[in-house]
Amino acid sequence: MRLRLERNTAPTLGANSNWTLPPLTVVEAKTTRGFIGVTSDASLRLTSGTFGGLAEAGPSTFPRKIDSLQAAWRIQESTWNAAVRVEKLAASVQSDALHIFSVGEGLAYGAPC
Repeated sequence: MRLRLERNTAPTLGANSNWTLPPLTVVEAKTTRGFIGVTSDASLRLTSGTFGGLAEAGPSTFPRKIDSLQAAWRIQESTWNAAVRVEKLAASVQSDALHIFSVGEGLAYGAPC
């Protein structure tokens, strides 16, 4: 089973920037196994905060390949809890430019970007 939850509110930043993940339980399940992964927009960084009943797992060990995965855990107990810290990243612009010039006999050619 795959379940995706979204938080459609602006993140609270500053001293109290933790987001508590809502606990999910399966009624009358004998065991609970699986992984929990957290992603965010490109302008935010999520880091592992407090957690219980979970084992921290690297994003590379997550069962699915998700490019924007920032934190991951493996469920150890059915009564797990977790919170992540939300940090705003500084705005930046990156640009790669390539100018092609060729020089011939008595002429110079250029291609615009």
